[in-house]
Amino acid sequence: MNSPNPLAPKKSSGLFKNFEAQSKALEIEEARIREHFMEIPSQIAFQGNCCAMLGKEAANRHYVYKQQRALLKERLRADASVKGERVTESRLDAMVEADYDILNWYNSYIDAQEEYDLAKAHLDGLRTKRDMLINLGAHLRTEMQTMGMSQLGEG
Repeated sequence: MNSPNPLAPKKSSGLFKNFEAQSKALEIEEARIREHFMEIPSQIAFQGNCCAMLGKEAANRHYVYKQQRALLKERLRADASVKGERVTESRLDAMVEADYDILNWYNSYIDAQEEYDLAKAHLDGLRTKRDMLINLGAHLRTEMQTMGMSQLGEG
């Protein structure tokens, strides 16, 4: 049953489909460690904000999808009742699942969930980058101290 819907399912924003840019943001250049240390907190904060917004969008789309399914199922049940037909729950479920609008709502939800998952994976990558920078900084300090101690011992 194709019913006009005042709310059209939204398309994916495509924000997290540029894998090359995401990969570049996760790189660590040894010559730029100090800059990476300064950039990483704002990158994590920004990405965390994106994850929150995309997670909310995915949850909203899932809610609307479930709501549209329930409304259509009730409408189909009422139509069958008016016609005097007896329709099983499984038949109603099949009719709902085959509805074009419901499929669009489901695909919209899946797209939003995919974007959220990609953003979350990128956030995890940035957190890993931060941890790696901390480890690299500790190793560099240790090397500097060791070099300083050995130079003092030679004098």
